[in-house]
Amino acid sequence: MSDKELESKQPLSPATFALTHYGLGGYLRRKMIKVEVYNCNNITSANIKLLKNHLNIRYAMNGTGKSTIARAIELISRNESLSVLKPFDSDTEPTGTLSEAVTKIRFAAKQTWYGRSNSKCRR
Repeated sequence: MSDKELESKQPLSPATFALTHYGLGGYLRRKMIKVEVYNCNNITSANIKLLKNHLNIRYAMNGTGKSTIARAIELISRNESLSVLKPFDSDTEPTGTLSEAVTKIRFAAKQTWYGRSNSKCRR
């Protein structure tokens, strides 16, 4: 959208203003929560960005650590120890950080074993 087109369409919404003046990257950076997780179960290190106040979906093969990351986010947000996620046969303590406080988490997972489905949901 050109400057002339933007001038003719007043007023700008906050989102349009941010996109126009800061670009998409700047707008999204302000709406992201950065998650860092180290030495949790089978995860050596993970750096993830979640979009605030939006549904964030992560999918991958079984055993890649999706539930471990979700559990780590939950524990970090409650200021609880990550020791329950300590890797087997390791002396290294798990650690993690969130770029800002998280007050609401809804975690849902669907696991399938041998053609049977088991859905679970935590708040």
